[in-house]
Amino acid sequence: QGKTALAAQDFRYAAALYTQQGDAETAKKLTEAAIAMEKPAPRPKGGNGTGSAFLSGASDLMQGLAPLALKLLPLMLL
Repeated sequence: QGKTALAAQDFRYAAALYTQQGDAETAKKLTEAAIAMEKPAPRPKGGNGTGSAFLSGASDLMQGLAPLALKLLPLMLL
């Protein structure tokens, strides 16, 4: 909903928690996702680019969160 700065801050906090737990790989992915969220999306010619920027960001976010979801899935099934 346009609150990318807050979302990036949450990702950085999660990365710090994963670092404390010794999961450097997940922490790195979360940090990269936070950085990607803070970058302004390039504006394509024609339209305002909001749709493609959203899809690109959502895709990057899902790629970063998929491993986390797979780790948490067994816990949710208990």
